[in-house]
Formats: sequence, structure tokens, C-alpha cells
Amino acid sequence: MAQTWRIALVLIARNEAPRIRRLLAAWRPGSTRYQMLALDTGSVDDTAALAQAAGAQVHHGPWPNDFSLARNLALDLTCADWHVVLDADEWVIDGGAAIAALRHTSPDFVGALQFQNQYHDGKLRHANAWMSCVFPGALRYQGRVHQQVVPELPLRCLSIRIGHDGYLPQCVQARRGRTSALLAQELAQRPTDAYAWYQLGKSCDVYNERAAAEAAFERAAALGGARQPWWNDLVVRRLFTLKCLKRHADAMDFADGQKAP
Repeated sequence: MAQTWRIALVLIARNEAPRIRRLLAAWRPGSTRYQMLALDTGSVDDTAALAQAAGAQVHHGPWPNDFSLARNLALDLTCADWHVVLDADEWVIDGGAAIAALRHTSPDFVGALQFQNQYHDGKLRHANAWMSCVFPGALRYQGRVHQQVVPELPLRCLSIRIGHDGYLPQCVQARRGRTSALLAQELAQRPTDAYAWYQLGKSCDVYNERAAAEAAFERAAALGGARQPWWNDLVVRRLFTLKCLKRHADAMDFADGQKAP
């Protein structure tokens, strides 16, 4: 008889009552095959009650001011072979068959999902990106914010599409300052972390803080990382930021540096 592997959706949440049912309903419509676990980090709304009513196992803990620590605490509460890590502002658009297939797939790789990110620049738009969100049960996160798993495992793109509306204006404004503050703490401890500087640039860019974004992108680029999965995104974002700052010569010099020898 073929081995069956356990799957768990794992999330951390605080004050996500308007969104959390959407995620949980889309994850497991009428099925009891998958565990759903939510770590509530201090909600003062109905987040925990709504998650429990939707079938999730709910745990409570204080916010540790560290996204990796919070996610790892949630992961430690499961005993699944596969973890699918999402946030309350995300939901499964399609890919149920690919999720189900994990039950019969050995957990020996990291899975990337295609995200359809919604944003607004005068009209509602979408931008697609791939993110690693499916992990074998033993892996854990690193990084205080914009955390990532750094495994010695192959990466495989899965046919699972995720919606995300966390970049819409009302969501972005609600988080203003939080991400940058956490990244500042991270960089105080690890000032040569190119990935953290890249993420700081992204955080500044969300709020149109172009000069601060370029300063962070410049530092990230100087520290290197051309072979990292995030490097191409850094290049695109930095070129756009330099264009907005009307530093066209600097943009050309940076672009020329990306050419293969």
C-alpha cells in the first residue's frame, strides 16, 4: 500500500476577521483530509473564533516581534509531513488536485506557488510572482521579517495558484512602518545581509519612498547575490526606482553591469 503523507495549512494571524474565513474555506472545501492550524498572536477581533468555526486548530501566543519565530512556533505545533504556509490575506484560487497529490508525494523538495498579487495604481491590477510556500515538515524559517527557508533541497513549481490582496492601499497603510522597523532591527544585527537590504528597499518602495528605496537597493546590490532567486526582482525594482528619481545614467550603468560576460 502506498504511503500517505500528512498535509497541514499553517498560518499566523492577528486581527484578520475580515479575511480569514476566505482562506480557510478556499483551502478545504468540504474536506477533512488536511489539518489547518492558526497561531493567533493577539487578536482583539473575532479572528480566533472564526478560524475555529471554519475547522482550524487555533493556538494563542504573544507576538514575538519576529516573523520567523512566530511561524516556527506555529510549525512546531503540527506533526504534518508537508506544511503549506499562507497568510490570511491570501487564498487558493485553484490547484486542489496538486494539493491533494502531496498526500502521495515524498516530502523531499520545496514547492513554489504562483501568486496573483492585486495592487491599485488608479485601477485594480494583478502581478504574478512565484513564492516558496510548501515545505517538508522539518524545515524552519530564518529572518525577522520577509522570512525565508534556506534548504539544501530542490525547488519545484507546483500547479497551485494563490490570490493575494495585501498590496491594496487599505492593507498597505495598516502595516505602514511595521515592516521597516523590523528590518531595521534585523540589519542592526546583520548589516551585511543583502537580502534584508533588498527587502527594506521593497518596503520603502511600497510607500513611494524612492530615495530610501534606492539607498537600500544600492546597498543590496553592492553586497552581491546575483545567483539568489530574488536578484532579478531587485534589478527590475532598482531600475524602476532610478527611473522615478530621474537618475537615468545610474540606471544605465547598473543595467550594463547585469550583462553576461
